[in-house]
Amino acid sequence: MADFGNAGTITVKSANEAATLVDRTAGEYLFYRLTVSGANPRFTFTCDSNKFSHGDFPGDPKSVYEWSWNRAAPLAPGAPNAVTGAPNDTHVTFLDFITATKYSLFIEQRRADDTRVKVLRDVDYASQDSNDTFGDMLDVLIK
Repeated sequence: MADFGNAGTITVKSANEAATLVDRTAGEYLFYRLTVSGANPRFTFTCDSNKFSHGDFPGDPKSVYEWSWNRAAPLAPGAPNAVTGAPNDTHVTFLDFITATKYSLFIEQRRADDTRVKVLRDVDYASQDSNDTFGDMLDVLIK
């Protein structure tokens, strides 16, 4: 039986936290890396009032996408940095398997100096069925 959709599989590599508490007053932020296998990726990230997709990244399509949430500045020129003032938030990364066959999602909570607080998500999502989609959710509580 599939983990999602018709043929989707989920493989937890090291972490799969459902929620986290981020200390924004101390400058903590979230770092995201999405690695794609197969053909062109199709994904969308949403949180609070922010939404962006693969096409919003310079060089799309590519095999690695990186972005941040509430970092003091973007990770790199053109890299999205979602900013929210909401007291709590739900982050959803929607993955579409029309042409890509595997996504590896890595989410890390970091301090203002970019050192790691903890790994929140290190998971592979794969499917050979082009009709499959998956919505990865992370609840973010803000201190």
